[in-house]
Amino acid sequence: ILSSDWSSDVCSSDLMKFCIASDSHGSFSLLCRMLEREQPDCLLFLGDGAEEAQRAAKLLGTACLCVAG
Repeated sequence: ILSSDWSSDVCSSDLMKFCIASDSHGSFSLLCRMLEREQPDCLLFLGDGAEEAQRAAKLLGTACLCVAG
């Protein structure tokens, strides 16, 4: 059962937007376009290409958490 207090907390403006991606296949420009389009608070990157993901996130001022493949 959801209380009205819980639902108002979930719908607050304090929510974060995440993008989740894996294995960029060497496409730095694709990562940059995704981050520009989605404008997330944080990129969660899983797999090969973690260095590219970190570079793209830094370039666009997005936080980045990686699990290298």
